Amino acid sequence: MIREMNEIENTKQLTELLTEYDRTIFNSIDYKETIFSLGLFEEDHYSGGILGKMRGNTLHISLLAVRESCRKKGYGKQLVTEMEKIAKQHYCGYLTVNTQDYQGLTFYKQLGFTIFGELEDCPFEGTTKYYLKKRVE
Repeated sequence: MIREMNEIENTKQLTELLTEYDRTIFNSIDYKETIFSLGLFEEDHYSGGILGKMRGNTLHISLLAVRESCRKKGYGKQLVTEMEKIAKQHYCGYLTVNTQDYQGLTFYKQLGFTIFGELEDCPFEGTTKYYLKKRVE
């Protein structure tokens, strides 16, 4: 039987199943996911933030946004730099991110990320989704 589920509960159950399977392959590795969440505040007003998920030796930037009125001030770069510091502190080898051609592709490339994959016409026809990585040293 297939039925709808609460997203949070389903995510928890799926993560447990996948972690259980991963441990059969990588039994000596702690395969838990750790989430890092940083907020950006300008004069005590929330102006953006970044969310990263670390698993194994990779920290993935899952969300990054800066309020439009706060852009072009270097805040996005500061947020990514802080996430990179966290990756170094936890001995990660890579920082990864996905972005669209109309979003942050140029921004991430300027920060030293390189493209390792792309999907054309995704998620909309005429757009491209890019997968980027940066070696953490």
